[in-house]
Amino acid sequence: MKKYYTLVFILSLFSVKAFTQSFSLQNLNNVLQADASSFQIEGTVDVLNNSSSAKDVMMYRVINILAPGHESSFCWGLNCYGAATDTSTYPESMAPGSTSLARADLRPYNFPGLSRVTYCWYDLLNPSDTVCLEFTYDVTTVGIHEVYNSKTDFITRPHPNPADDNAMIVYHILNRNADSRIVVYNVIGSKIQEVKLDNSKQDVKINTSLFQAGVYYYSLISGGKVVGTNKLIVSHKN
Repeated sequence: MKKYYTLVFILSLFSVKAFTQSFSLQNLNNVLQADASSFQIEGTVDVLNNSSSAKDVMMYRVINILAPGHESSFCWGLNCYGAATDTSTYPESMAPGSTSLARADLRPYNFPGLSRVTYCWYDLLNPSDTVCLEFTYDVTTVGIHEVYNSKTDFITRPHPNPADDNAMIVYHILNRNADSRIVVYNVIGSKIQEVKLDNSKQDVKINTSLFQAGVYYYSLISGGKVVGTNKLIVSHKN
């Protein structure tokens, strides 16, 4: 009788192990190297449902290392999720034997550095049935060197965007003058904030903690001309 219960226990362990191996990963593109000037670095992987039943599969993110200035986002199924979201809102319905493409994105915003982000996929009805993969983004300094040796004036998109307390903006001015500044406007064109620029190449931090949540625009002005304009979204966590 004792041997019988031992056998049942061992078989149950194998049954649980088999049940928790519904997914495997194929066509891994998770170790990426790119220039800091890249708009977006896209990692991809195919998630396979190798079980004999249909699964509603969720995707979630764990940020291991995120270099300063980098922003992580992902796409699962028909939906994409921004930097503020760690778990997909909607599951991807996967038939037995089917695959779904997952995308793990990183935007470097002209900042070099190393970022590592782990993504996992699990059965909505059984979260322990999961598989994970770490994505490594090695962003080189080549882009920064080229940008900062640019022969044109420019201003980058803000980071992060949406912003809560602060937003970082990188700019370049070949010939700075007393008029060089960054001006922030609201949607009706009223000036909200102005930052005088005292260096030809620099980044500037915009304090958005006192801004009302909403959409704003900012322009780099130098020599009486608007060099460039970008959109800033402010969204406060509390």
